Amino acid sequence: MHQKALKPLLVALAAFVVFATRWWLAPQYLYYFDSINFALSLDDFDPWKHQPQPPGYPLYVALMRLIHLVVSDPQEVTILAGIVLTLASLALVARLGREMHSWPAGLLAVAVLTFNPAFWFGGLTNQVRIGLAFCSAAVALLAWRALRRPDRPRRFWIACGVLGLGAGFRPVDAVLLLPLIFVVWWQSGRDLRRLAAGLAAMAVGALVWLVPTVVAVGGISRWFLLIWSYGRDQFHGTSLLFGASGAAAGEMALRAVVWTWLGVLTWIWALAFARPALAYPQVRQRFGFLAVWLVPIILFLTIVHIGDPDQSLAAVTALAVMGGLVLAELPSRSLWMAGGAVAALNVLLFFQPPGRIAEFASYGYVAKTDDRIQMAFEDILIARGDVTGPVTLIHYGSEVTWRHLFYYLPGDHLVYLPTDPGELVMTFRNRTYQGGALDWNRLPDPKRVILLAPHLNPAWLTGRGWKKRGVVWVLDRVNALADIEIGKHHLVPGRKVP
Repeated sequence: MHQKALKPLLVALAAFVVFATRWWLAPQYLYYFDSINFALSLDDFDPWKHQPQPPGYPLYVALMRLIHLVVSDPQEVTILAGIVLTLASLALVARLGREMHSWPAGLLAVAVLTFNPAFWFGGLTNQVRIGLAFCSAAVALLAWRALRRPDRPRRFWIACGVLGLGAGFRPVDAVLLLPLIFVVWWQSGRDLRRLAAGLAAMAVGALVWLVPTVVAVGGISRWFLLIWSYGRDQFHGTSLLFGASGAAAGEMALRAVVWTWLGVLTWIWALAFARPALAYPQVRQRFGFLAVWLVPIILFLTIVHIGDPDQSLAAVTALAVMGGLVLAELPSRSLWMAGGAVAALNVLLFFQPPGRIAEFASYGYVAKTDDRIQMAFEDILIARGDVTGPVTLIHYGSEVTWRHLFYYLPGDHLVYLPTDPGELVMTFRNRTYQGGALDWNRLPDPKRVILLAPHLNPAWLTGRGWKKRGVVWVLDRVNALADIEIGKHHLVPGRKVP
């Protein structure tokens, strides 16, 4: 079949595969704490209130709101936003593989990336992180074009502008792509005027998302405070640079290696067949470009921070392009077979992960988490029984986050009891914050209290009048002023805690 006729069929096939593998396997509930934040941002964009969490991701929120005009369910909105970003990322990867090598290289890179466990996991759970792949691929494609045609400075400026714009998905990842931009400038003549114009374009691109975010949080000083405090909270538990223990930093580094490099196992075997081609100067240039793209991101993920599998997607995208280039060096008669083998191996890794850390980026982990959330809500409904009006929900160490209770049960009263002594107790009525433990407010008519505390000793709870209902505990309140003790917390509804 002629290439022009084949191309639309391949695009349609890719769209069908992405839709089928994301839509039909998607969780029933919003998956993460962060996912709830994004759902809340559909009505009120305010990163200061973590709607969504910093840095705010205004471009992704704008995409969600555009989809929300025709799709009402926030969970469906997030899945569709992820599908749009996934298809856009795959299109960029295909084009980059084509321009660096050939159309087979681009198509094979798509096969490597589509079913990569971390990429697939992100498309099901935290779709904003597909934006990391999209931004990474877009900047790399434009940087490659600028490198190939140094006589056209406009290409360099466009790459810089897109880098600034893409920072709206995750500012630190855009910073990690700066070395790639700098190398392109260095190898294109080192013209300082070209660099200055590129930095100006980068600033303009960043202003597109920075201005509405700064306005939403109430000023540039509050935005800087928000970013700094959020980054410190994210990094201090895992990075030696922010005071984490050696064991925690080692665990994070191991996770970074597994989540980032797991998909490479599906194509690394092709190096044995492609090794002669790697000696050519043009091939070395391509892999040098990929190394400059990849290494800063790898170092950040290994040394500074990675918390979830899909935070590796900027690096995973570069490795997918590398895989496409390696596979394209195989004999032409075996390319389709190689693409199918790579896709099948990735599917196997996603459904049968090899080990504890790889399991976090698997479909089984997604399904288990969604089942846990569904079971909790079903048991809360049963525990509510014949009570009319709101009940009091207490969250203490449950893997179903308090943000899920906050979002899906807005008519009930919610008490969040932290397991970390450094955190504050929080209480909510109708999704409105009511203050912490030192400013306790009466929970009106607490006829029934429902507790999510899976790690408390059942004997201890039973001895205090609690009754088990599935995965939750229930306490009927006869005396509204009776004290409640949960772990180290002593709750006194009806009056302030001394």
